Amino acid sequence: MAPPLEPMKVTFSQSDTSPIIARIIMAAPLDESGFVSHDVIVASLLDDPAARTIIAAATVASRLKGGERGVASNMVAWFSQQITVGRSPWRDVFYRKKTRGSYAYRAIAEGRSGAMTDVDIVAIEGEPRLLFHLRRERSQSIAIAKRAAVLAATGQLKCEACGFEMDQRYRGLAADVFEVHHRLPLADAMSAIETRLEDLAILCANCHRAIHKITPLIGIEGFKARYVLR
Repeated sequence: MAPPLEPMKVTFSQSDTSPIIARIIMAAPLDESGFVSHDVIVASLLDDPAARTIIAAATVASRLKGGERGVASNMVAWFSQQITVGRSPWRDVFYRKKTRGSYAYRAIAEGRSGAMTDVDIVAIEGEPRLLFHLRRERSQSIAIAKRAAVLAATGQLKCEACGFEMDQRYRGLAADVFEVHHRLPLADAMSAIETRLEDLAILCANCHRAIHKITPLIGIEGFKARYVLR
């Protein structure tokens, strides 16, 4: 069971720790209930080089009775608390289940047991559905998973075409200006197809609109070489 949050001097930020915790959840094997437990996340934080640097500094500054394990447990508890109060961008990325007083996690795009890796995240997309007109069904979960995977791996979203970075241009603005681009257009599919994370790219809104103005659609590298000013 996760211990209650102990009062402590703030020695780290959510922006530093949340991507690490999200990465750990995505990489950890799921238990028999299909989730990653609080204790597993804490243990993984203590073994993670990036997390250990933050934990060590926070342990010295906070002087929690539980030492480094207590700090790591608090990090996970605060990660969960931010989701509960609706202040975390990760609330749409993970399912949560309360077990023995703490939350266990599973990525929304993952519906089976086993470790989550980029190649294992699959969504069925492009299936024709007859509504008032024919349109292509797109999986929101795979787009969410793509953003989450990139954010967890790099700590930020960056346009793969022009290199636009949010913090460098609009410092302090929390708006999401990045979109998920299908490298292979769904419109060309005659039936439902499997989409994996490597089939997707992160683009800023401008590059995403521009690349779809080109017929036939070209790859990201070709778009960069021909159209993006250096």
